[in-house]
Amino acid sequence: MRKIQVIQHIAIEPLGIISEVLDAKKIRVDYTHVYRGEKVPVNLDGAGGLILMGGPMGANDFEEYPTLLDELRLIGVALERGLPLLGICLGSQLIATALGESVYPGEQKEIGWHEVTPTRDAIDDPLMKDLGEPFAGLHWHGDVFDLPADATWLASSAQTECQAFRYEENVYGFLFHMEATESMINDWTHHFADEVEETGQTGDEIKSQTRELLPQLHERGRQVFERWVGLIQ
Repeated sequence: MRKIQVIQHIAIEPLGIISEVLDAKKIRVDYTHVYRGEKVPVNLDGAGGLILMGGPMGANDFEEYPTLLDELRLIGVALERGLPLLGICLGSQLIATALGESVYPGEQKEIGWHEVTPTRDAIDDPLMKDLGEPFAGLHWHGDVFDLPADATWLASSAQTECQAFRYEENVYGFLFHMEATESMINDWTHHFADEVEETGQTGDEIKSQTRELLPQLHERGRQVFERWVGLIQ
């Protein structure tokens, strides 16, 4: 059975619908729950790919979260071996860091449902082709990054230029969330209520929009994640 390595940073940011795709494709998941004190692997022996999930910490918070340095080294292993690599939110920031880009605070936090616009290059991208016109995406981040050198720019939002990128043929970073389930979003609006308030929204507003918009986002997300899983040997 094929397997992948997943790095999960906090309990309320799991794989979401990505786990459904992996189960359907009969791919085993080896988790590292760093919030439980589990050590980041030093290699990816036996793994066909690597996924790094989101979290409230910053990609540069090495003093408070020294395991981030271990993750950067593991990303380096995946890049060197040419393994499929997927980063969601914080995970995308860590991949950008490993590729030489700086991660820095945006002008304001981008939280809730905001339009995502695929770029022209997304039309021919193996994962993002056929996604169609701009669509409502779920966002939950304060930090941003510029497009890494030699990477392909795949999506933007009104507030954040680089929402998604591809590096070479097998490395993808998504700053926005296509994996989040309704229960995950309910958890986020509860645990990060102060962040929601900062943006002038309420948790109830986000949850109401979620009930309307999440099914269409999941339709796109499943397509993207199924295609990424197809890269795993």
